[in-house]
Amino acid sequence: PLLFVWAGGVALVRGKLASSLLLACLTAQVVSSLWIFPHSLSFFNTLAGGPVRGPSWLLDSNVDWGQDIGHLARWQQDNQVADQDIEYVIFGTCDPNWLGLPGRKLPAEETPPKRYLAISVNFLFGMEHRAYTNDGIEKTSGDTFEHLREQSPAARTGYSVYIFDTSQVPSAHRP
Repeated sequence: PLLFVWAGGVALVRGKLASSLLLACLTAQVVSSLWIFPHSLSFFNTLAGGPVRGPSWLLDSNVDWGQDIGHLARWQQDNQVADQDIEYVIFGTCDPNWLGLPGRKLPAEETPPKRYLAISVNFLFGMEHRAYTNDGIEKTSGDTFEHLREQSPAARTGYSVYIFDTSQVPSAHRP
């Protein structure tokens, strides 16, 4: 609490230059946070790299609670991506099947490689946790998707789900 009192005192600046600088900083903060609306959970300020670079600083519930699963289902529908053409690895507490994402896939020997891989930013950047996948719930390791971190995604739904086109990024297939 004393830190907040001290910070409030710092805001009481004297002089035109200091007041202008404070106003500019506050305006930049408001504009940058409104810029990513409605994906506000993934907000990181500009100095941290914004919501695209934020996951290199923090992961878990700081970025992703599975809030972009609905956007992923909408992206799949808008882009006419059939269930058999997408694999997903999603963070959160909501089973993606509830929102219309593909159901369980066939046994591996009967399933051709998927065209798209949709992955939560938490798993892309190395978080170890349970994930919802086409196969159900599985545990990921920190380096499972390391090979994709420097690749450009074909699309993003919000700032927490990256979609890779495996025909453009051959290494996008899961190891």
